[in-house]
Amino acid sequence: MTDTTIIPTTAPTPAPTGVLARGTALAVGSGLVVNALLFAAGAAGAPTRVVTGAAPDGADLTFAAVAVSTVLASLVGSLALWLVEKARPGSFRAWALLAAAVAAVSIPPVLRLDIDAASALTLAAMHLAVGATTITAHAWSRRPTS
Repeated sequence: MTDTTIIPTTAPTPAPTGVLARGTALAVGSGLVVNALLFAAGAAGAPTRVVTGAAPDGADLTFAAVAVSTVLASLVGSLALWLVEKARPGSFRAWALLAAAVAAVSIPPVLRLDIDAASALTLAAMHLAVGATTITAHAWSRRPTS
């Protein structure tokens, strides 16, 4: 006769809403702080220039535009995390890799803009900063609190 032992397992569950909310708040706050510092450093010598559909010849980047973009990117990343974890609980690592890839692939278009090198590097650093702060904030918010 064989002895069958049943080992209970628990399926991963999505992070509680409070953890996601705390990570989102940290992502937005830290992203704003880091990008404010990058904006100030990048504008120290001359204003950071951007090329947009509204300003194809280039325009000076404002901190308001940086703040809005930072908040929106952090919120989109947090929403993506919520959706990924809802569909497949315990998939934070996969989301973090995806978020890092999105931040990385946002760099080449910035570097191809017809702007000065300092502006391009400032914008690229801001893109990477939002990705890094969003990933780090959500990772930090999931740490055990004991």
